[in-house]
Amino acid sequence: MTEEGEQPTAVPESTNGFPVVSFLEIEGRVLSGEEFEEYCKDHGLCRRCANVRTHRRVIKLFGRGKKWEPMTLHDEETGEYSVYKGYCLKPNCYTLGQAKRLTGEAGTKDSRDKRRKKLKMKMLRKSDKNRPERRKTRADPETGSIMSTMDDDMSIMSDLSGISSASGRSSRSSRSGLSGIASTFRKKKKRRGSGFSLTDSVSSFTDFSDDDTIDTTQTPMPLKPVVPGEVNPIISQRLEQLVKHDYFAVLDMTKVELRPEDVEAIAAALGQTKTLDTIVLNKCRLRDDGLIKIAQSLEKANHTNIRSFSCRQNRIGNKGVTALSFLFSKSETLETLDLSENSISSKGAANILSSFSSNPKPVLSNLNLSQNEIWDMDDGSFLRSNTTLKIFNLDGNFMHDEGAEQIANAIAANKQSVIEKLYLGWNGISDDGAIALARMMEANETLQVLGLAENDISNTGARAILSALAINTSVREISGLYHNQIDRKFIIVAIKRLLHRYGERTGQAPPAEEAAEEGETSEHSVNWAQQIYSDERHFDEKEEEQDQGPSIALEAIEHWDWGTFGIEEIEASRSPQSAIMPDVAPSPEPEPAAAEVVEPAEEKPEEVAPNLPIDRLTVFQSTPLAYFDRKTSEHLAIPIFDFKYEADAIEDALADPEVLGGAIQLNVENVTAGRFKVSFLQGTSPIMHFSGNGHEGCVALENGFGYMQALPTSDLKRFVKNGEGKVKAVVIHTCHAKSMADAFIEAGVPHVVCCQRDNTFRDEGPIEFAQAFYRALASRKTLQQAFNEGVEMVKRSSNVKVTGNIADQYRLLPEKPADDPYHNVEIFYQRPMPKLSTPPEIYSPPLPELPEQFVGREVDMYEVLESLRVDDVVRVGGAPGCGKASVISAVSRYILERPKSFKIDSVYWLPAPQGAEGEGDEMYEDLCYLIEMTINAEDQIWEEPEFAQRRDRVTAALSEMRSILVIDGRMFTTEASGENLEMLLTHLLNEVSMKIVLLTAMEASKSSKTKTSRQEETMVNIGPLDLKSSALLFGSMSEVISRSGNPIVHTPEEFADCIVPPSISKTVLLDEKKAESNRSNKLYEILGSGNPTEIIRLAANFTEIDLRNLLRFAKRPEIQVDSGAALEEEILKYTTLKKKAVDGKNYARAYDFTDAIEELEGLRRKFPNVDDLAKKEAEYKEKFKKYLKMKKYNEANAIKRKILELKKTALREKHAKAEDAKNAAAMTNGDSNGKKNFYEIEKLFSQLHLDKQITELDVSGTLSDNSGEATLKIPRMGGFCNLNITMGSVFDLAYEDGTSGIVYWTNECCDMAVDDAGKKILESGGESFQTAMQSLDVQATTDWGPVKCPTGEAVGIGPLAFSNLEASFVFLAVGPLSPSNDDTEWDHSDLNAIQILETEIRASYRSSLQLIAQTGVDDVGVPTLTSNPTGNAYERTLWVGLKTIVEEAKSTELRSIDLCTSSHQEANLLLKMALGLGLTV
Repeated sequence: MTEEGEQPTAVPESTNGFPVVSFLEIEGRVLSGEEFEEYCKDHGLCRRCANVRTHRRVIKLFGRGKKWEPMTLHDEETGEYSVYKGYCLKPNCYTLGQAKRLTGEAGTKDSRDKRRKKLKMKMLRKSDKNRPERRKTRADPETGSIMSTMDDDMSIMSDLSGISSASGRSSRSSRSGLSGIASTFRKKKKRRGSGFSLTDSVSSFTDFSDDDTIDTTQTPMPLKPVVPGEVNPIISQRLEQLVKHDYFAVLDMTKVELRPEDVEAIAAALGQTKTLDTIVLNKCRLRDDGLIKIAQSLEKANHTNIRSFSCRQNRIGNKGVTALSFLFSKSETLETLDLSENSISSKGAANILSSFSSNPKPVLSNLNLSQNEIWDMDDGSFLRSNTTLKIFNLDGNFMHDEGAEQIANAIAANKQSVIEKLYLGWNGISDDGAIALARMMEANETLQVLGLAENDISNTGARAILSALAINTSVREISGLYHNQIDRKFIIVAIKRLLHRYGERTGQAPPAEEAAEEGETSEHSVNWAQQIYSDERHFDEKEEEQDQGPSIALEAIEHWDWGTFGIEEIEASRSPQSAIMPDVAPSPEPEPAAAEVVEPAEEKPEEVAPNLPIDRLTVFQSTPLAYFDRKTSEHLAIPIFDFKYEADAIEDALADPEVLGGAIQLNVENVTAGRFKVSFLQGTSPIMHFSGNGHEGCVALENGFGYMQALPTSDLKRFVKNGEGKVKAVVIHTCHAKSMADAFIEAGVPHVVCCQRDNTFRDEGPIEFAQAFYRALASRKTLQQAFNEGVEMVKRSSNVKVTGNIADQYRLLPEKPADDPYHNVEIFYQRPMPKLSTPPEIYSPPLPELPEQFVGREVDMYEVLESLRVDDVVRVGGAPGCGKASVISAVSRYILERPKSFKIDSVYWLPAPQGAEGEGDEMYEDLCYLIEMTINAEDQIWEEPEFAQRRDRVTAALSEMRSILVIDGRMFTTEASGENLEMLLTHLLNEVSMKIVLLTAMEASKSSKTKTSRQEETMVNIGPLDLKSSALLFGSMSEVISRSGNPIVHTPEEFADCIVPPSISKTVLLDEKKAESNRSNKLYEILGSGNPTEIIRLAANFTEIDLRNLLRFAKRPEIQVDSGAALEEEILKYTTLKKKAVDGKNYARAYDFTDAIEELEGLRRKFPNVDDLAKKEAEYKEKFKKYLKMKKYNEANAIKRKILELKKTALREKHAKAEDAKNAAAMTNGDSNGKKNFYEIEKLFSQLHLDKQITELDVSGTLSDNSGEATLKIPRMGGFCNLNITMGSVFDLAYEDGTSGIVYWTNECCDMAVDDAGKKILESGGESFQTAMQSLDVQATTDWGPVKCPTGEAVGIGPLAFSNLEASFVFLAVGPLSPSNDDTEWDHSDLNAIQILETEIRASYRSSLQLIAQTGVDDVGVPTLTSNPTGNAYERTLWVGLKTIVEEAKSTELRSIDLCTSSHQEANLLLKMALGLGLTV
């Protein structure tokens, strides 16, 4: 869209003496073809002159009709029309008579009835889907523009002859790429020694004399009538000339019916000519038998020097093209082959391609097989090896996704391919095919034109194509995108804009070197990405814009696997500047007002004491909403963090200047590349705080419109260098803090504080650190001192959950020895504080309050934002309770926080939110009044005086601003209110510059996203939350989760981890190739099926008993299998685990495995064996042949897809069996690890936050080799808890005073007689202990025995006097591992099982310590619970246990915890882990 006040320039082109507009220039861009048509359509302009508005924008509240209605403009004084019912009456557009005829008003009743009847018959033919007619091209495959079918009566010679006319191609033929053949009229031209175009092939011909001189006149000769049984006279004369004159090289029989006798004559003549190089047999009603005779004659005469062969629009099938195989396999001259509009099937196409593949010296460059019956090509070998084909046309076939994937994969694999134009329109290609083509574009460097008209590509496929353009630099045009199922128009706009920009740089502009030589200004020297914006901006806005070009380096894009960028970022990445921009000094331009440096006294706030120093802290918060994942071809969410909570916490820490000894102004901004650059350049504060998401290899910012923008290290270096050291330190709070910190250090920032945060809504650790850190800096402490105080606060705080090695989570870089004074520097109050320009205040009436927890809507927000950028009206629908209003409220706030990006002055929510006041805003009061009148209207109120007066005032006020109206359409329930609202919004939309968001109660159905839908506005459907977001919202809104003290979950994040296993944590649904799990589906239903309103309602009524039952159900294994072999393997695994659980007397756990086995047994019917699959495939093949013979192509296509799916299933089954056999052989040969992969194990540990460096710490001399003991301090508020790591048994512990206890790991039925330790406790406790044991409650009864303490829980007995124990309490705890620590194996490839293991170990330790804290015990001994030291989960189990003990000890009054190990080696390993957690010896 153009900026306000800017008019597009219509560029006329002369055609037949009349100037018409063929393209439009807007903001330096030239729109033509379908872009021109879409622009005129979207702006209501005349599609001929593009200057007169012929249609009026309207809004239909309930989606009735179209969004544009034709206008009629009539001058009452002169009686003349300037626009009549949508037709412009400007000269060279339409006349009034033409307009009336086009609207059906002119002509007699008979002529009108005739036209209606003709139109009705045309529509009936279109709707006849059962008739197996050949699909006709409706759009130009070069431009995608709708074109009428050209009259072939004037076409007598094609480009296949290779002969150019005197005038060249006409404008229409030059655009046509359907067949690669210009089928337009050619002027007659005489050529010596070569063929040339003939005049009309039916009515006239040219006579040639016997000599070599060609007469300049062409005298038509009378033709004899065609006599049955005799050769057509036209054919006789042409064959005579072909044989008689050696300068005839073309045999052209276009539109001449070839009967058997004619074919015989042609075959005879071919044996006599020696100069033939072009054959044109178009529209000759030629059948297979005729073509076979001609082919045999060609082969017999050895005519392998044919340069062009065209046999278009005949009745040729597989037999006919097979007869031409000799020509395809032997000819070293055949460059162009046109067999379009025939009946060639896949078999015939495969024969053609295989023949060319066998040609030792092929030169084929143009192959047209469009409008045939081809399902797929060969096996891809032709396109994988061909090095000559430049144009390949397959429009109008039945390729579908499978064929498109085959073609794309072959071209991508061919590094020597020279393909330039590929047409695949009218082929039923959907997203899978588009994704394959996108991947091909990423690998190919020659393709220039891709035709995709009239397919079934949706937003997903279009986004994949947009993503591919971040890498591909050769494609100039992708036609036909508007004629697909892409309802997100902004994606097409982005693709077209990008292609235009690149074509403008590479196609129309001279190379930079040439321009430099000529002394001209090359476009390469201009930051062309900023041409799309207005230059009327503030300096810092221009700085941001200028940085968009080099901010994305192409080499960086190629190494990112997490997605791609928005259109601005892609444009910048393809700019040559991004690769060649050198580091330059700051521009010598005058310092902008925004960066004016003044004395601190001029900026002192009145409330600060005059003797206190002042400085500033800039907090940059990066809040991108989504990124495009190239692997899934979907936009994926970037979780929103609670940045307001963080900013408020920092502000609270700096709130008391008197105590701190200085005043620190807090400047919070949303960060883009431009603002980042300005901050370094101007040094707005000596320290920069950066919060947000991160990624390895780049600094992750936002582009200002909700998309992730990546800043490569090279650009960061330039920013820092140009800043000349004004920024002394950077504090990073991101998910990939270390990699980003390294980038800042490499760029030259002197000091960087690295704070690794979790990918959660609110991470208390970095926030607690920041409060203590900035408080210390503001108190004039050095950077090193402030860092130490921040780390100490993290160690002491009970709010901070230990997730890893503290030394790795919090770092001060560059790392220096402890006695190095490098970081002993003060940061604040070291120089005058630059003055910042005050941003203009943006007034916006109150918006609905956001819910306390707003999760899982990032992608929805991004889609609404992108829709608003390209459309004036956006409808937002969804099921009741899905949170439509919350999403739009969040979007409104996002827009208002970024006025420089969106350029929106106000957002008005109507009707006004409950309790909202207008605050003296007369315009808003008028708006609210108009809406209230509209809601209560019982009839039309448009002309009522009060309504009209307020409407005019509102129109005048809105005309001076850019605003968004959010209308809750659900409030307009009557027909009268709806009609009045439509009139009001239509009026405002046509009179002022504004956008409208319309909340509706309807959901966007599939039909609303197709091109046949009557509703034309952009529709964004707010769907249900995924399982992960549902669990987070449920956990946040349920008080019982945070207050119940349940040992399994303490936070919403822990609850979500229990509900959502790692295998499905990033998806809404399970892998379609795998059987769905009853567990996830059931949990999704229990939590409200993704409906936020229902989730909140259920969470509010959730009880502790409900939580226990839900978590018990969540322990069930997640079942996902994709083959019969995998199914059998899973059944065997869980059967073994069940037996082990029963033998270990863990009966509740055995029931969980029983449920899993029953679910697996129910899946047997979904996985037939290979033999059954083969029988089913044979049945489908018979049906497939039957439907092909009947020409029921839709049914045949459906059967074909089923056959392919069966083949895939059979391959999976065979592969799974082969893997099982391989693993069995490995086990037999002594490889106990079988198919386990060490790399996957290490990768898994990284995903589960296991710090790999914990075992590499140097702790020599810390652990006593004699005693095997070490004491560490666990900091907590008000003191410490001693953690004693000791080698030995809890029975050996002795305490001098106070109450003590021990933890004993047991089984679920609390049978202590299964091992020596339990027997010892039983003997020591005597009869009283036996009585206490018998009195334990039975929580469940099973077929195998009672369950007194389920896994993950603990029970306590005491105080009692034990004869041989110092302890007075015994705490029985049940973990997921054997109490004897003899579990040797754990399948690390099972991510779900690993998560359950971690959760239950944490719960068992946590429940024990919670119970200990309730009894008032001072000292406790806890034996480690691990797998066998030789097992592959040993270190993992140690780590989880230690981390839980440290976390829980912070919230208890325990004096000491003795952690008893089984060996000196284990004690040493635990000590290393403890030091990694920041504990001190």
